[in-house]
Amino acid sequence: MRPEHLQPADLQDAHLCGFVQLVEALGSETNLAIAIDDLSVHAKVSADLTYAIAEKSGWRLDSSKLYLFDRESGDALLHAY
Repeated sequence: MRPEHLQPADLQDAHLCGFVQLVEALGSETNLAIAIDDLSVHAKVSADLTYAIAEKSGWRLDSSKLYLFDRESGDALLHAY
């Protein structure tokens, strides 16, 4: 999943919930690193949205943009096209 395919969501409607680790403002967009369990997930959001370090945040996934790969071989198992 690409960072721009994660969409902010209310915590009760989210597919994933985590805590903001990094906020990088880049003009018209903001890059975020979010800790979800033992993973670090990256999201790209509009600069109009504000996040703080350690803030709990919710995220929705667009399943049509999801790609799955075999950990051993790296072969694609599922892709959007």
